[in-house]
Amino acid sequence: MVEFRQALHLTPAQESALRQLWTGIRDVQHVLNTYLHHLAAGHSGTLQDAILRAVQSQGVPALPGLPAGQARVPTLTLKALKDEIRAARQQSGWGDALPATAVTWVATEILADWRALGRSQNVQASNLPHAWSADRRAELHLGNGVQPLDEVTLEIAALSPTTDAVVLADVFLLPEPFRAALWHQHAQRLAKEAGRLDAVDRAWLDHGDRDAQREALRLRGRYAAARIMLDGQQLPPAPPKNTPLWQEKTVVRAVPGGGWEVVWSFQVSGQQVRWMHDDTLGLDPGQRNVWAYASANLSGVISRPCGGVWEPPDHGPAGQPLTRPHNERRAQAELRLALYRRMAPAHAQMLALALMHRACAVEDVRWSGFTWRKNNFAQYAVYTGLRASIDWLITLAPLHGVQVLLAPPGHSTATCSRCGRLGSRPRGTTFSCSCGHREPVDINAARNHRQRALAGQGRRP
Repeated sequence: MVEFRQALHLTPAQESALRQLWTGIRDVQHVLNTYLHHLAAGHSGTLQDAILRAVQSQGVPALPGLPAGQARVPTLTLKALKDEIRAARQQSGWGDALPATAVTWVATEILADWRALGRSQNVQASNLPHAWSADRRAELHLGNGVQPLDEVTLEIAALSPTTDAVVLADVFLLPEPFRAALWHQHAQRLAKEAGRLDAVDRAWLDHGDRDAQREALRLRGRYAAARIMLDGQQLPPAPPKNTPLWQEKTVVRAVPGGGWEVVWSFQVSGQQVRWMHDDTLGLDPGQRNVWAYASANLSGVISRPCGGVWEPPDHGPAGQPLTRPHNERRAQAELRLALYRRMAPAHAQMLALALMHRACAVEDVRWSGFTWRKNNFAQYAVYTGLRASIDWLITLAPLHGVQVLLAPPGHSTATCSRCGRLGSRPRGTTFSCSCGHREPVDINAARNHRQRALAGQGRRP
């Protein structure tokens, strides 16, 4: 199983709705955990009783008193707990407000915490699992409730009807063949939905089934809101053998420091090609060249496929009236897509080269440092997919038996890779040292990353 994450570009209303969903998930965890505490204290009752106590107390009921060392870990199975949740969903209101996959995930997490205690009958009350704290990282396990719509949008069904379920996202930031697998599965799903729509259409038009008419209207309405026409969707051809399979176990989670991301999961089958070169490859990401690389016998650069100095997009010269596009957020997403398409061959070339080596040493980039230095490299890396390609390498390397090390970046551009002398940062494209060493500055930096990793200075991601 491999995972890839992509940034979501939410409106304030969408972000607020996700936060409300997470608050609901934490409330579910608190109620379920309290229920298990009652069972551990020797009390009888059902989950519905625990929910009723929570409703009566206008919140979550207090935990029962547990004599020290007298708690007994409940022997509840996941199936039994899921059955109780299913019976209690309507009474609790969870059925209308929270996706079933998210509630099931909470139950799985809780039981894992309790099972970690073993089956001892003498557990200290202080050792029993606690309710999740408010500062726990938000994560919503939404399963197939998250569907890609096009290269820059996806649908989060749980957001509807409180807010717009169509969310801007960098869906295009997936390496091949995982991108193809995502869209193949999506096409299969649409074809099945189109078949269901055809069946209810015939039941309505041929037999006057009013329920079928309402279902046809609901299906068309849902997909029209997502800008998808179901009529005429066809099953796609079978994918090639050993193509990854999108698992539809999608997670939407908060990002430390702000923002949200979507996490796609893929099942990988078949034997992956192993590395062929018993060497460490140094990799240096950049703007002038997308990548520079260096090993014991190999060095070079992967050039940027477009010239000029990269600048973040704006709306015109300062002092002149701004000309904003009709849908600026969508326009920004389309711009990122256009830039990525130009850069994609360079990223694919880097991945192919890196996965041929036993180990790779990549600069451990401190992205936040570029912000306070007023350098646009971090923004460039996001817009062009450079930052995503580093994540791809880290994700895919274990499948090929490749080790990735993040090398400390300090003075890698100004240090001579031959003698180790620290000089001043080169102003041009060539590094030169008093020892006589002279080569392109980016390749010199890539050699430094490699040498630092070989010297044990690199860290695992």
